[in-house]
Amino acid sequence: MILPSAWQQTTTFSSVNVIGDVDPQGKSTFRNSKNKETTNLVRMDLAYSWTPKYQNGISLRYQNKNRSFQGTEASDSGWSDIGLFQAYQPIKYQRTWIFNSFNIPTSNSVYDSSKTFSVDAHGTGTYQAGLGVFHLINFKTWDIAFSTEVHHLFARTFGSNEDKKVIGSSWGTSLSGGVGYIPWRSKTRYGFNLTPRLEGQKETEINEERQNSKQSLVWDSVFNITYSINATYALGISYLDQTIVGPARNTLLNRSVSCILQTHFL
Repeated sequence: MILPSAWQQTTTFSSVNVIGDVDPQGKSTFRNSKNKETTNLVRMDLAYSWTPKYQNGISLRYQNKNRSFQGTEASDSGWSDIGLFQAYQPIKYQRTWIFNSFNIPTSNSVYDSSKTFSVDAHGTGTYQAGLGVFHLINFKTWDIAFSTEVHHLFARTFGSNEDKKVIGSSWGTSLSGGVGYIPWRSKTRYGFNLTPRLEGQKETEINEERQNSKQSLVWDSVFNITYSINATYALGISYLDQTIVGPARNTLLNRSVSCILQTHFL
């Protein structure tokens, strides 16, 4: 929470479309009408401020994944992983937060999927812990935000005996910068955010055969508009595009549209 509230609830409705694939060498291939992958989801983030300096919260997500390829279609709905987070503001009213996140793999992943095209893979499959810093600077009609984080994915084993999969640990990081503009005496904020995301290589062992995945890199370009109805409610719309800025390697390329409702309880 950035604003001084006791509780904050953020509900997000998103539609995510995979529009392309990038190989480890950085060569991209865009998908045609016979190769579609869409995820529609609703996410709720609930945060509570225990003191003016310390807060924590939980993130829940329910989604429907649809995949079609060369005339074959599959879909599945289910809950994603549970996300936990906490944040600490070292200096009161100075807008710098140190935050920690933790992902609990409570849903299926690509490593234990049982359906066509892995449409039932709604989670990451691994425990993940992250640590980062967020800083916000406010001017009269402008604001600038910076954030960086590093995270660790813990090793995990799926199955046993002949169908054993061992997923090794790995590291990742991201760096984010954004700017916002609020016209004089307006309740509307216009913003842009750019975030490169890097995931390190990971060693996997499937049926005693080992292989190393390559590093992946992708850039999130996000345009958003937020309207503050009053001190309690705010509405927003956001557009994400991973094809505007590069380079990208060993990743999917997504475009998504999100609608956001945020509620503050003072």
